[in-house]
Amino acid sequence: MGKINRFTVDIKVENRLKRNLWRALSSFSSSAAAREFWGKFLTSSEVLILAKRLEVFKKVIEKKPYQDIKDELKVGSTTIARAQNTLRRYGTSFKKRILNL
Repeated sequence: MGKINRFTVDIKVENRLKRNLWRALSSFSSSAAAREFWGKFLTSSEVLILAKRLEVFKKVIEKKPYQDIKDELKVGSTTIARAQNTLRRYGTSFKKRILNL
């Protein structure tokens, strides 16, 4: 992903930026329309990072072995463990949402 500037922005600015992002992410009626826009907006590396993260979550939910996930997606154990911890913290509804994506 792109580099994050080490200087923080005002909390109100940060909240506005995030609100705008969530709105933009949810504004498409089809995956083709989303791909058309986000494919231009994000770099290919950013798209791949997000796609891999989503797939790690799915494979953890499916109880795939760590080594299989690491080998297929070329991610580290820490990435898989973070996904597992996130899934534990947010529960069943979060898992269902991930599987429906």
